[in-house]
Amino acid sequence: MTSRRLLKKKINSVMNDIIEECYSMQIYSNGKIDAETNKIIDEAVNVFDDLLDRTNQARNIGDRKEMKKYFDLINSDLDKKSLALMAKMNKV
Repeated sequence: MTSRRLLKKKINSVMNDIIEECYSMQIYSNGKIDAETNKIIDEAVNVFDDLLDRTNQARNIGDRKEMKKYFDLINSDLDKKSLALMAKMNKV
């Protein structure tokens, strides 16, 4: 994935899905798991901010091959961190 725009859209979509699922869990649990899901939401927001900041820093990279490697690294981090957040949601 070499497009900054597409990577940002993917980050936004994945993190929004995780946050929405946490809110759904809160609604259907009648407040029993609010503390745990709030922690997951906070972590998802932090991951979102971190990944977007790293994506925006790619403007300083001049070489397209280096930029592709950089975006691939961000993409793999997104996959790892989103899977970790989903695993935490499943434990709740």
